[in-house]
Amino acid sequence: MIKMDEETKKKNILDLEFQMHMNIISTAIVIIFTYLIGIGIALISNQINLKNYTILIFLLSCSLSILILCFGICLNSFYKIIKIPDKIKNF
Repeated sequence: MIKMDEETKKKNILDLEFQMHMNIISTAIVIIFTYLIGIGIALISNQINLKNYTILIFLLSCSLSILILCFGICLNSFYKIIKIPDKIKNF
């Protein structure tokens, strides 16, 4: 079995952490754009009745919650990615 020193193990773990956060960011961006495209198509094809304010308020509240959640996840992962080079410098 190949033995690795502690520094190499820590860098490999940080690399895996970086890849995980990049996957989270890309998935959240795909969800945001897919959602916005779906809403846009529904509005263009008049499947959403803009005269019914109850449905419009429900759609707006769902849209805001989904978008805020996805942007929050993106920002959280982005800030964790920014901290990785500092952790590497500390080795």
